[in-house]
Amino acid sequence: MPKILYVCENCYDNNPEGCGYTDSSELRLMPDGRQICCHCFDDEPPVYPAGVDLEQDPEPIRWPDLPRIQAVAAA
Repeated sequence: MPKILYVCENCYDNNPEGCGYTDSSELRLMPDGRQICCHCFDDEPPVYPAGVDLEQDPEPIRWPDLPRIQAVAAA
């Protein structure tokens, strides 16, 4: 059975040979719709939930809080 390799959007554009996961749960969905890996997420500026008051010193979104992407069925 062939394996599907999942690569985040940042890595796909900048370093596709340095990223790749056989489990889709290793990628998460950013609030802006990008699929991202944990390494690229660590390089991102802090992301906050929509509608929060930044003057209230909210906690940024953490990696485990992001939704996982859905696996693609192999043909």
